Amino acid sequence: MSKGARVLGAATAGVFLLMDVVDLVKESKHLHEGAKAESAEELRQQAQELERRLEELTRIHESLQEDLTPPPFQLFRQETVFTEATDTAMTTRDGLLGQVAEIPRH
Repeated sequence: MSKGARVLGAATAGVFLLMDVVDLVKESKHLHEGAKAESAEELRQQAQELERRLEELTRIHESLQEDLTPPPFQLFRQETVFTEATDTAMTTRDGLLGQVAEIPRH
């Protein structure tokens, strides 16, 4: 192979190598910009999903808290009913004991 053919082959290879490098840089820039956009969109979607889950867990937590803690007026009402029932039972017992004591013995 002649010296001229080798130089021509090397020059052609150099030109194609340069074109490949330029194309690689362009594709790299495009991929990098596209990757940023895709990554940002993916992160936004993940953030929205996490926000939905947080809202759902917050509702569940609040619901459980309501179930565990009765409002104060209900607790007071239950105590009042119990006290009234106890008073009625005691009054009835005292009345019955009084009536039994009044029964004449033979």
